[in-house]
Amino acid sequence: MHTLNGYIYGNLPDFPVYDGEKVAFYAMGLNLGLHVFGVQGQSFTFKRTRTHGVAFGIARFEGFYMTARNPGRWMIFCKVSFHFNQGMAAFVNVMPRPGVLPPTTIRRTRRYFIAVEEIVWDYRPSGRVLARVGKGSTERSMIEERFFTSDGAVGGRFVKAVFIEYTDGSFQRRKKRRKEEKHLGILGPPVRVEVGEMLEIILLNKASRPYSFNPFGLAFTKDNEGAFYKNDRNSSEVSGAAAMPGQQRRYTFTVPWDYGPTKEDPQCITETYQSFVDYAKDQYSGLVGPLLICKPGTLNARGRQ
Repeated sequence: MHTLNGYIYGNLPDFPVYDGEKVAFYAMGLNLGLHVFGVQGQSFTFKRTRTHGVAFGIARFEGFYMTARNPGRWMIFCKVSFHFNQGMAAFVNVMPRPGVLPPTTIRRTRRYFIAVEEIVWDYRPSGRVLARVGKGSTERSMIEERFFTSDGAVGGRFVKAVFIEYTDGSFQRRKKRRKEEKHLGILGPPVRVEVGEMLEIILLNKASRPYSFNPFGLAFTKDNEGAFYKNDRNSSEVSGAAAMPGQQRRYTFTVPWDYGPTKEDPQCITETYQSFVDYAKDQYSGLVGPLLICKPGTLNARGRQ
């Protein structure tokens, strides 16, 4: 069993904090395996670098720090999908601070048009073994036997759901992937944003199930959260911002200064975005992509470094 302080499935009493308050978390792993600690809609500093997920293993004690943003009940969870499915989740309740906080200045808005589409993905498009793995260089691996060579082999082609970028809101013309991005394979398009900017995602769901867009490492309100979970301890209602099949949805996210790279970080730090209607299933379906959060002045007019 994987727990947070002896509780599972959100039964740990909420952590109460105020909007804008500095918060320190201290965590220790007590069982075998790796844990990756994250909080929806928040961002940490860890060893003087910026991150959304802090990884630690058995008998490791770590401290990480955040400035609470955006009132609401935000989920704390282990990002290892197996642990998450076993109930390793709790909540931090960010309460409005008495008085008025200074508004975040938005320098510009970066807009992406992204569709969720179902495709047939071929894991071995060449039809050949180009790099053998397994027991040795001449023996077939278990994967080869199961998927390609044994009687009743299932083959290497599967229906997946993926993020596809388009040039504009008509969703008529796909944006071509650059030569240096071919290695991304099934991953979604790189999304880039600088500190002080707003990121706007226009998501069109062309698939057969509800999906969402949920970034890690950016700030957003509860209305723009793509993760689905109970936001009220006393209610059975599960809420989240998803696009139903055939539906288009607009998401907005911001990058406050305390979500961006620190002095110790490179010009851009890499996070991810994914659909979070069903955390594990959406990942395995293929709905994951890279997110780059950059220091001001890093990106050119085309959004490239």
